[in-house]
Amino acid sequence: MKTPSTRPGAMIFSFALLLISTFSFANRISPDVNTYTFESQKLSIQLEIPDEWKTKIVTEESENSVVFKYLNTGSDPVFLFSVNKVSAEHWMKIKDQLNNSGMLLRKDNDIYYYEKTSAASIRGANKEEYRSIVSNLDEVIKTAKSF
Repeated sequence: MKTPSTRPGAMIFSFALLLISTFSFANRISPDVNTYTFESQKLSIQLEIPDEWKTKIVTEESENSVVFKYLNTGSDPVFLFSVNKVSAEHWMKIKDQLNNSGMLLRKDNDIYYYEKTSAASIRGANKEEYRSIVSNLDEVIKTAKSF
């Protein structure tokens, strides 16, 4: 007679729980990282941004978007990502044309989506710092919430 821990069904169930828990925690900023809450009053959204980025990024807001750029010392700021708001109807028209993007949330008839840089690296003295920030963009973007 097999014990419950060696039954194939029990093993599959255990593996599924492991996967679910891994993916549910993978979309959050590490608890070791101190963050501040960025709020866009125009878009009524907020994101958790690592404290160490405070002096390294700049934002530009308009009625339908907020753009986050890396302050590349000695050069122009470099696009990191944006959060944009469009109508659900407009989203259906543009979603397949966008690269490095995805839907964040829906609020009433509005869709909030992100676009992020496709540049994994830049040249110059700041390339390692930029690469580090870009490697954490997904975690930051997934903290977006409406208020």
